[in-house]
Amino acid sequence: MTIILDNVSAQIDGKMILSSVSGRLERGRVTALIGSNGAGKTTLLRTLLGLQPLSAGTITLDGVSASTLSTNERARRLAYLPQSGAPHW
Repeated sequence: MTIILDNVSAQIDGKMILSSVSGRLERGRVTALIGSNGAGKTTLLRTLLGLQPLSAGTITLDGVSASTLSTNERARRLAYLPQSGAPHW
């Protein structure tokens, strides 16, 4: 799978957390998100997963706009295991 982020921006409570983030994530390649606390790493992941709405930009999964995918279809393509919190199973 190839994931492309193009000028992705996201706000939380009216505060801009991500601004014009772009990148390409490809199957078989290791990608790390690094940065200080509050840099927006978790917000970027949540935005990619559709748990946080985009303010601007686009995210595509294998050439398909993530905004056109149903919640079920997005869940079939992406998975997320947060660092803390009780599992739901």
